[in-house]
Amino acid sequence: PNFKSAAQHYQKELQQFKNEITNNENVKDVIDFLKNTFGTVFGQIAAILQEISNIVEKLIDVLNDALKKITASIKATIPKLKEAYGKTSDIIIQMVDDILEYAKTVIETVLDKIKQFKTEIEEVVDVVSDFVQEIGHLISGAVIGIHKELKDFLHVLWEQIQTLHTYSLIKEKLQELKNYQIPEQYWTMFQDLVKSVEQVLPTPEFQTFVKSAADYFEKFVKQQPFNKVESLKQLFTELSAALDSLVPILKELAEEFSGKASPSSPPKLLLPGPSFGSFVAPPGTVRFSLLNWIKSPDLPSLSELYYTYRPKNSPIDILPPFDASAQLIGGTEFFTFDKKHYSFKGSCSYILSTD
Repeated sequence: PNFKSAAQHYQKELQQFKNEITNNENVKDVIDFLKNTFGTVFGQIAAILQEISNIVEKLIDVLNDALKKITASIKATIPKLKEAYGKTSDIIIQMVDDILEYAKTVIETVLDKIKQFKTEIEEVVDVVSDFVQEIGHLISGAVIGIHKELKDFLHVLWEQIQTLHTYSLIKEKLQELKNYQIPEQYWTMFQDLVKSVEQVLPTPEFQTFVKSAADYFEKFVKQQPFNKVESLKQLFTELSAALDSLVPILKELAEEFSGKASPSSPPKLLLPGPSFGSFVAPPGTVRFSLLNWIKSPDLPSLSELYYTYRPKNSPIDILPPFDASAQLIGGTEFFTFDKKHYSFKGSCSYILSTD
């Protein structure tokens, strides 16, 4: 920026203001009085201000010269930078062109050499292909030979096993077991048991399913001729109907437990007294609720089932002896082998572990 023009403008404004003040008669009287009274002081202040003004002018001149020199140096440097950038870019482009030209030459040379030795390369490829085919034939022949030998070995082994007395004995026992007929008295007991189970089932659909399943089991064990596929389809249909019949009962039971059902309505899933043979239990002696049985604390939780039957990291862990630990801390904290924690202070003696 050019500070000199701004300084000249302010000097002109100050000079004009000074002339206006000095031309005013009242101001002249005041100035004369002040000159007479404080003339020396004002003279010193004016001299100081004049010196400051001179210093400012010199500083402005120095700044203007510096700006001119910087501008000139920048203007002189920019063309050189442009020239250097142009030369550098030309050099890089030339290098890239040379590299690409060299690569092109190398590739063309390699292709020419390959064309020159095309016959030899094809011969080598044919030899390698024949070698691979021979290896394949040898391997396939070896596999076929091993399969045949293994088949013959297993055939001889089976013939030798058939000549053993143990094989004949096992075959006779299996034939006897196949021809074994369950006594009729056991079938009578089985039928009585099925009838007793039918009596305690909550819906007719479930009773029909149990009866059909018992008939299928009896025919299958007695090896009676029947259409197994059709029988299984019928069993599946009856099972679906039985499960559908349980849905309303379970809904009513859930409403009863949640407090929505009326207190006077009896539970729908209470099973009547069963009968076994000629004995009939008095009504009300046996009552069973499936939901209460599931909620019973006697059943193991999912975490306990997982901890007991979880897969082992090592096959050795599933063989005895097993690793387990139990702890007794302070006489009140008990940690058992099945990872349960009991906290109580008893007055008796307790066995933590024994053979």
